[in-house]
Amino acid sequence: MSERLPRRALTGQLLYGLLWIAMTLVGLALRPSASGHGTHEELGLPPCPSAAFMDRPCPGCGLTTSISAFLHGDLRLAFHAHLLGPFFYLFVTVTGVIALRKWTEAQRFDVTGKEWTRAIVAAAVVFLTFGIWRMAVVDHYSTPTEKAYIAIAK
Repeated sequence: MSERLPRRALTGQLLYGLLWIAMTLVGLALRPSASGHGTHEELGLPPCPSAAFMDRPCPGCGLTTSISAFLHGDLRLAFHAHLLGPFFYLFVTVTGVIALRKWTEAQRFDVTGKEWTRAIVAAAVVFLTFGIWRMAVVDHYSTPTEKAYIAIAK
């Protein structure tokens, strides 16, 4: 069994676990947009500048919709909104649960090894490659709300 640490030393992993819980609750409270993006606007946030100004998705466009749809059981919309959204949510869920469990056991969830670093770098490369590819090939992406946002901005 690992050495027990003071809980104060484990505050970061507690916060990470609470962030996962908050992400889940917000995702459940939102209504996923049928357009595949823009669900974050329910939180009072502005439309994505990439969608509004360039009529193309940024690498993160659709993640909120994807996660919310996934949590509501709409897998078709979840994968349509952002192919990587459900995988991202599952990763955050698994690591969030582990972080909270380790926190309750007063043990560190060690993510400092080479394997973790390689996995995070690989995930970032996949995310950015997919996002840049999607940005290059998908056009006519803006919704009427985003087009109205542009009209107001001009």
